[in-house]
Amino acid sequence: MKWTTWTNLIVGIGLIVSPWAVGYAASHVAMASNLIAGAVLVACSGWILAEFDHADWCGWVQVICGIWLVVAPLALRYQVLPPAFGNDVIIGIVVFVVSLIETATFAHFPVGTPQH
Repeated sequence: MKWTTWTNLIVGIGLIVSPWAVGYAASHVAMASNLIAGAVLVACSGWILAEFDHADWCGWVQVICGIWLVVAPLALRYQVLPPAFGNDVIIGIVVFVVSLIETATFAHFPVGTPQH
C-alpha cells in the first residue's frame, strides 16, 4: 500500500517544518524531537518507496515514531506548549494508525510484490 508510505513521508516533512509553521521553534526540546522523528519518518518512507528488501522493519520504526510523538510532550515536559502538544499528539496518532496499516500490509505483500 503505497498511500501509507506517502502519507508518512508527507507527515515526516510536515514534522520537520512544524516548529516554525505552528510556532513553537523557541522550544528547543520540542523542535529537536520533531526534527528527529520527522527525519526518521522521511528516511523510512524513502527506504520503503525505493523497495529495498526487508523494508518491513521500517514500518515498525514508524509505529514507534507514532508512539513517541504521543508520549514526547509528557516525557520531555513540553505539554505546557499547546501548539507543540496538540501537533505532536494528533500527528502521532495519525502516524501510529497509518504505520500499523503499512506494517500489516507488509505481512501480506512484502516489498517488491505486486499489490492488487
